Amino acid sequence: MPPIEKVYEAWSAIADGRVCIEPGSTAAEGKAEVESSSHEKTYTVAWRDGGKLFYSDDNATYWRGYPGYPVIAVMMLEGLLPYDAKAAVRYSGIDWTEANLRHRHDYAEALREAEADRAISHEEMEGKAREVVDALARSGIAVTRKRKPFGL
Repeated sequence: MPPIEKVYEAWSAIADGRVCIEPGSTAAEGKAEVESSSHEKTYTVAWRDGGKLFYSDDNATYWRGYPGYPVIAVMMLEGLLPYDAKAAVRYSGIDWTEANLRHRHDYAEALREAEADRAISHEEMEGKAREVVDALARSGIAVTRKRKPFGL
């Protein structure tokens, strides 16, 4: 499972309009592009097998083997994970790339700083993020580093 902080990054991506799902995509199969919070990279996300197998070239999914924020964001938009628009908008405009680098990839510290800057109650939002992580754990999805099964 991903660190819970990846849920907040997914919320940001959706709230900022950085997730573009390809026309014709469904919860069962499709493709999307997700722009990084720094706007320097664009990640490809693809899924199939009824929304049970995901590929993404973001670092977390590709190298660490857990669903990164691009996968989580797509799953939210496709109705495979709960999505709270009111929570998401509170994290819009955060440059997670820069924050995570500044905090040496201590995602929890980057999140604490962002919430402190915006006077967001961590306790209130953590419950909403935990719901997403719990649903992700129950989803039974798998991630792969292989592009070919997706025609990429």
